[in-house]
Amino acid sequence: IHPSYLPYGKGKDSSIWTIIKNYPAGSTLHKMTSDIDGGPLYVQKKVKFNFPYKGKQVYESSLKASIDFF
Repeated sequence: IHPSYLPYGKGKDSSIWTIIKNYPAGSTLHKMTSDIDGGPLYVQKKVKFNFPYKGKQVYESSLKASIDFF
């Protein structure tokens, strides 16, 4: 489970890149492969966040989505 809406926000600090690049926020359940966050996607959930937003808000919303579908 990765706390970002893949293929956006791959790797470490996905919440920060979600904000900087204005990516959709969310969480993804995917198969791990040798590529970073590159395996097949099984379940995804987008989350909304309010402006002005902070990395902590995006991260906590994405983490909650991860826990919900886990």
